[in-house]
Amino acid sequence: MGRTDIIPGTDIPEGLVGTLYPADSPANKLSKQLAEGKIIYVIEVRGGDDKNEFGHRPEVIPTANKIIEAGMNAVPLFYSWGNDESFRTTVLDPKVVGVVCITGAVLPSFSKDQLDKVIDDLKSAGKLVAEGTDIYSAGVPKRFNTLMEQPGTYKYKCAVIQFKVPGAPNGAGSTDYVVGEFNCSCVGISKFQAVCGGDKSLADVPDEDYYDASKLTDLMGTTALKFLRAKNDPRQNTLMPSPPDAKHKCAVIQFKVPGAPNGGSDKGADGNRVDSIPIANGIIKAGGACDLLLYDYQKHDEFVASVQDYDALLVRINPGQLSQGTGEGVQERFDNTMNDLLAKGKLVWSSPSVQTQMGAKDALVKIKDMSCGLPDTFAYYEAEELEEGFKKSMAFQPRVIKQNRGSAGEGIWLCWLEGKDYCANFGDAVLADDDKLKVMEMNDNHVEYHTVKEFLTFCVDGPTGEGAGEWKSTFPGKYLEGGKAAGGQLVDQRLCPRISEGEVRMLMVGDVLQMMIHKKPEGGGLSAVGGNSAYTYYKPGSPEYAKLEDDFVNRDIPQLMKALEIENDPLPILWTGDFIPVDGKEPGSTDYVVGEFNCSCVGISKFQAVCGGDKTLADVPDEDYYDASELTDLMGKTAIKFIEAKKAA
Repeated sequence: MGRTDIIPGTDIPEGLVGTLYPADSPANKLSKQLAEGKIIYVIEVRGGDDKNEFGHRPEVIPTANKIIEAGMNAVPLFYSWGNDESFRTTVLDPKVVGVVCITGAVLPSFSKDQLDKVIDDLKSAGKLVAEGTDIYSAGVPKRFNTLMEQPGTYKYKCAVIQFKVPGAPNGAGSTDYVVGEFNCSCVGISKFQAVCGGDKSLADVPDEDYYDASKLTDLMGTTALKFLRAKNDPRQNTLMPSPPDAKHKCAVIQFKVPGAPNGGSDKGADGNRVDSIPIANGIIKAGGACDLLLYDYQKHDEFVASVQDYDALLVRINPGQLSQGTGEGVQERFDNTMNDLLAKGKLVWSSPSVQTQMGAKDALVKIKDMSCGLPDTFAYYEAEELEEGFKKSMAFQPRVIKQNRGSAGEGIWLCWLEGKDYCANFGDAVLADDDKLKVMEMNDNHVEYHTVKEFLTFCVDGPTGEGAGEWKSTFPGKYLEGGKAAGGQLVDQRLCPRISEGEVRMLMVGDVLQMMIHKKPEGGGLSAVGGNSAYTYYKPGSPEYAKLEDDFVNRDIPQLMKALEIENDPLPILWTGDFIPVDGKEPGSTDYVVGEFNCSCVGISKFQAVCGGDKTLADVPDEDYYDASELTDLMGKTAIKFIEAKKAA
């Protein structure tokens, strides 16, 4: 039996929880816990003469209360070797940030060894572990009772001006009150100022008041920076003038789909991708020159001549747009031009080969033996190998079948056997044409039921193919159409059941991690694409994904380009990797595997949110504009860095 009355929405095994303080006790802070809040457990052991009348060491409840007062959830948990399994499962919950260990000296050596193994698993899973009452090492935001250390580099410099009244104790004087409708003359923050005027200081402010009042001072800080940014870095809704003495010259390349409103659904009313102007301005802010160029496929030779003097091109053309209403060969001619520029020592982001090798789904096959890959990953380019491979893999375990085209989950199918058991080992069985499947398409989470034959026919010949059956999908199948050269392929991977916990997107600028985005499916679905998910944003260094960040950024990226056979090409300026959680080798630990890479005109969502209608960059809200501009400014700095490195080579 579990306890769900302590932390809303969290089931804690009854055997791990001791006697709690009465609800009306001043020491009981449990009512302040929040559903879905981050958790820090306080670990202790039962028995011993160091316990109070409730069975707790004296410092355990105050420590838990301090965590709660800091805006996080906390519960004392008892550990013993007999409840090792349920304890391990509880503390390795994804919502758990860390633990504080206050076990004392009564823990037997055998139990201590077992607990040490759990602690090692916690650390391997990226959880924080603190000893004694050090709640800050377990993930509680640290208190600062003195002035914090200044950052080594900064864009803005501020000062807080004070005054000491001559002769007054502590420099303070009598308090005056000005009656009026507004008060802007050094408004006091009462929960801090409550200790002023005597021998106390900030360190004497109670934790609950400190963290509550800090919400206000933190907001004051971010607002001050917002005002400074608006003053020193005003909004630029149009292309800035390039510096006349720029040493490096770049261009952002765009394309208008013939006959499409605005030139495409990714454009604003002015015909520009909404994120193109901020990207160009990011290069200009970094000291480079940058133009916006429009590719006209009917004036190809003129375009070729116009780009020869640029050091680098950033191609902002959505995949497939060059083939919409243009006739055959347009994409090939454009790619050939980009490859010619690369051969002349220019930089192109992303190059045709990078888009093909990294953006194609069969990239997952090439990285299957890296720490971020799945070893049982297969690629199919012909109908015969699809039938042979899928009938064998599907007989063994649930699978995910991914088409190469599309970007919103269309053509990505989750597949389960229906009415039949899976075989014990890969290769022990092969499915028949009339075996039944349950399939779910990830663009909208709709479910269909088909035979193996119907599913394979849909994948190859589409819903009108002979023997395809009736399909609800609004997309046409035919995933192998055109063959490998035209991007016709399917990738087959095991279904990772923990995908329901959400995916983690690593947003990369070159080799720099800009942010991590946790995308959790909404409405009970498994898909975190197509707008069906809730987003939580994490900065680099966040403890929740510290291991993932270290593994991918510091270990996998240096090997990635070689594995994809594009080590001679520049890393994309803007690209993403979407990671799915899987059970790690150690019990209770979590690893992450790549679900896909995207380097083909990755959109900057807070700009692109206004595309497709009568709005432009000017309609992006200020908060979103400045937030997204941090990314485009980093892109600009990274582009200049890459150009300088290329010229110096």
